[in-house]
Amino acid sequence: MNPSSSRPYPWRLFWLLFTAGILAALAILPLASDMLGPVLSKMERPDIPLPLLILIGVVQNLALFALVVWLGLKLSRSLGLGTRCLNHG
Repeated sequence: MNPSSSRPYPWRLFWLLFTAGILAALAILPLASDMLGPVLSKMERPDIPLPLLILIGVVQNLALFALVVWLGLKLSRSLGLGTRCLNHG
């Protein structure tokens, strides 16, 4: 039996990496806004209200972050890879 399958899933590490991904995405927003502002002002506005469009984008990105972090942790455990400094806890 694979020893990695008997260990519980590292939820603390999942939430730590998920939160770090969200904070990194938030940190890039001012730069992206400055770079894309002139381009976006020239584009045609969609028929969907802007708050709804932002909400859809946020939900999509949160789901993708969660999926990537979950899959990365799952695969790293099955391959024997890990984060020694983050796994203590």
